[in-house]
Amino acid sequence: MNKKIIFFDVDGTLVDVRPAREYVPESTIKAVRETRKKGNLCFLCTGRSLAEIYPHILDIGFDGIIGAGGGFVTIGDEMLYHKKVSNKDVHRVVDFFEENDYDYYLESNGGLFASENLVSRLEMITYGDLENDEKARKKKAEQPSHFITSLIEGESMYRSDVNKICFLENKDIPFQTIIDNFSDAFNVIHCTVPSFGDDSGELSVVGVNKASAIEALINHLNIPQENTFAFGDGMNDADMLEYCHIGIAVGNAKEGLKAIADEVCDDIAEDGIYKTGLYVKDSITGIGTLSYIDPGTNLFGALGHEVIESNTGQMLEVKNGQILKSTVTNIERSENGSPGSKNAQLEFDQIKGQIAENTSSGIFGKYTDIIPSRKAYKVASVSDIKKGEAKILTVVDGEEIKEYSINITKINKNDKNNKNLLFEITDPELLEKTGGIVQGMSGSPIIQGDFIIGAVTHVVVDDPTKGYGESRYNHGNYRTDTWIYHVDYTWFQQIIIKNTLSIQISPVRSNHSYRAFY
Repeated sequence: MNKKIIFFDVDGTLVDVRPAREYVPESTIKAVRETRKKGNLCFLCTGRSLAEIYPHILDIGFDGIIGAGGGFVTIGDEMLYHKKVSNKDVHRVVDFFEENDYDYYLESNGGLFASENLVSRLEMITYGDLENDEKARKKKAEQPSHFITSLIEGESMYRSDVNKICFLENKDIPFQTIIDNFSDAFNVIHCTVPSFGDDSGELSVVGVNKASAIEALINHLNIPQENTFAFGDGMNDADMLEYCHIGIAVGNAKEGLKAIADEVCDDIAEDGIYKTGLYVKDSITGIGTLSYIDPGTNLFGALGHEVIESNTGQMLEVKNGQILKSTVTNIERSENGSPGSKNAQLEFDQIKGQIAENTSSGIFGKYTDIIPSRKAYKVASVSDIKKGEAKILTVVDGEEIKEYSINITKINKNDKNNKNLLFEITDPELLEKTGGIVQGMSGSPIIQGDFIIGAVTHVVVDDPTKGYGESRYNHGNYRTDTWIYHVDYTWFQQIIIKNTLSIQISPVRSNHSYRAFY
């Protein structure tokens, strides 16, 4: 199973809680949505209960929620399990907090129930002196806090629907006192909201944590642990980051969490999850065409151009990867201004070769399967390449490799950017089927006479009946595994290009190691 599942803490990770009015960066929203579009699952994994997961968070789109620090798990509208605080323990904590003048609130999925003075204290922390300061009143009016406005006052605190109990610091009572009094029945941890005070905290049902909830969820969904990823910022995320295969601390995270994380991305306010989260690459898959196999060495070349990360524009450094057999299932036709594409069924159990390198001239590696018995072509010399009639070999239906006629209109011997051949599609069948060049044809060999002269690399976007190719003009005395320069004979086969291990990217503002959720 290749489906990934990604877990997002909320406060300080998904949501920036530092401004008075919390918000989710637009880049983070995009990251989550793009990840789900690729068929992967995104879950909230938060200390919050349902009543505190507001519409502006849920509207991003998630597959479910681990809430109350692991106290409950939902998949869509289904509640997988729900562990609540016992009535006895609720009474015990409420009595202690009331007797010792704590400001606190009870979290349930039906509401957040506030002690008598909590709201006024939070308003002072968030806005300032509302009674005497006009600026504070203006701030409240213009930037109302989602959290404060959702608190319910005046209700009984002796409740049977409590997920967690949260409290603000009482400077007269050390945090250790809370641990000493309640660790028999509760997990006692520090609060992750800095403005609440260093000795603020929360009480959740003992034995409940984010890691145990994740384990229960992935077992239910039959997703292997190696397909799990998590993002967090506070020490209450430590168990989650340690349990998941890849644990990522955002740049604004606690230093202790960064120390145990597998990766550290930028601050969430600096698009950290988008830049390093969504595009932290584990694998990247795309359809292309294998251009040649050298039967003497089993070295292959494919694509005729580099593989780039679309959001950064950077070439991916492939540490390891595979080529897999595919079957073309349908074609999305190209139109002027909108290149189409091949769609294919991947056959993950049919590994054809290992990718060793991604270069400006294509993907290179070693073919490990039996070389198919197909017609062999000699590699053209520079003088053999001419304008005029030629053909491309490509697959547009199933696995059938067919010849299609083209006309080479321009040869630029000085062009070094894999566009030194310009050609137009003249074959009526191919034009009818595809509208011209489509994505996935990259690497399709260009044949002239009895010679291979190059490979398809790009489409002319404004006129997809025209395309570019790369020929041996680009390569003088270069590496022995480079393109067709040192190859004598060539076979062809439609394949999937798939990188299955780690990739390294170095964007302008980042030097992290990346993996991808798609």
